Amino acid sequence: MSASEDWGIPETGAELYETYFVAGMTGAWVPNSLALAAPRSGEQVLDVACGTGVMTRSLATAVGPGGRVVGLDAGAQMLAFARERGGRRGDAAPIEWREGDVGSLPFADETFDLVNCQFGLMLFPDKPTAVREMRRVLKPGGRLVVVTWGAIERCPGQAVMKATWTRRYGAERGRLFEMQHALSDPDRVRALLRDAGFREMAATAAMGTARFASPEQLTGVYATALNIRADAATREGIYAEVREALGAYAGAEGLAYPIEAILGSARK
Repeated sequence: MSASEDWGIPETGAELYETYFVAGMTGAWVPNSLALAAPRSGEQVLDVACGTGVMTRSLATAVGPGGRVVGLDAGAQMLAFARERGGRRGDAAPIEWREGDVGSLPFADETFDLVNCQFGLMLFPDKPTAVREMRRVLKPGGRLVVVTWGAIERCPGQAVMKATWTRRYGAERGRLFEMQHALSDPDRVRALLRDAGFREMAATAAMGTARFASPEQLTGVYATALNIRADAATREGIYAEVREALGAYAGAEGLAYPIEAILGSARK
C-alpha cells in the first residue's frame, strides 16, 4: 500500500499536480497572468517553474507561430508530462522544454521579451538570485510577471490543511504551506523586484476561488502530496475534522473556497 492508495487518490507526481492543483487552484489564474503579461505576437518568452506547462501552452498561443516559448523547470517528471501534453499547434509558437536551475538560467543575457513565473518564486530557496537571473535574461524594456500565493489567512483551505497536518503529524508537515505562502506580502514582492534592478514595479492582491470535489478530496490530495500514510480510522477522523472546518464552503457542486494571490510585474 501507499499514501495514494490509502487516500483513494490514484494520481501521483506530475499527474497529481495537473489533475488537482492545476485544475483546482493554479489554472484559474492563467487569465490574470496573461492579462498582466500582455504577450505580443512574435515575442520571445520564458516561463520559469513551468510545471506541467498549462501557462506555457497559453503563452505559446498568445505569441503565435512567429514567436518562441521556453518552459523551464527543475523537475524532470514535470517536464516529461509537459512534453506529452505540449504538442505544437499551427497557431502557436513552438515550445522548448528545458530542465534547469532558476539560480543559473541556461540562457544568454537579453534573450527574452517576457519572463513569466507563476506560483514558483515563493518556493525558490534563493529568491533574490532567482529574480536577478530573470532580469538578466530579459531584453532592455522586457517585462517580468510573477504570481505568488497570498496570506494563508485568506486561503481557508490551505489554512485548514496546514493546521490539520501540523496537529496530527508535527510541524515538519506544515512547512510546505509556509513555503507556499512565503511571498504573501505585496510590499515584499515589490522590494524583491526593486532590489534586483527592475523598474515600474507593481504588486497587488487579488481573490480567486479554489475548487475540489469535496473536503475529502482536498484532504486526500494533500495527504498524497505529503506522502502521509493513515489507517481507515485515522482517515475518517481527519475527514471529519476537515468537513467541520470547511463546511461553510461545501455544497452540492463540491468544495469552493476563497484563495488569495499576489500579482506582480516589473520592467527591465
